[in-house]
Amino acid sequence: MNNPITNNENNNSQINRIRLLKKKIIVKELILKYRQQKNLTRQLYIEQRLNLKALSNRIAIQNLEMLTNMLAIQMTDPNSYFPGCDATAIPVIPDEERTLILKKITEQINLLK
Repeated sequence: MNNPITNNENNNSQINRIRLLKKKIIVKELILKYRQQKNLTRQLYIEQRLNLKALSNRIAIQNLEMLTNMLAIQMTDPNSYFPGCDATAIPVIPDEERTLILKKITEQINLLK
């Protein structure tokens, strides 16, 4: 005959195993959600860094192009006047140096693009 106490213990044991399995599943789901969130956070961080780098490159290019324009103007007219600057405050750069500077600036602009 079946012993009712043994059957009850078996049932309790099975119930406990089911509860334990449910807890394990919940923990695994939480770990998975955490990893997904961590990956999403990492991906957003990388995207923000790339956006920031692109923005800083655009700003650097604008600054270099502005400097190029100023030097080019000065090459055509050493006594040129830049708005917001005293014309005497701008040093006159010899042609050879100016050409070398323009070449280096152009190289930097091309690297940033």
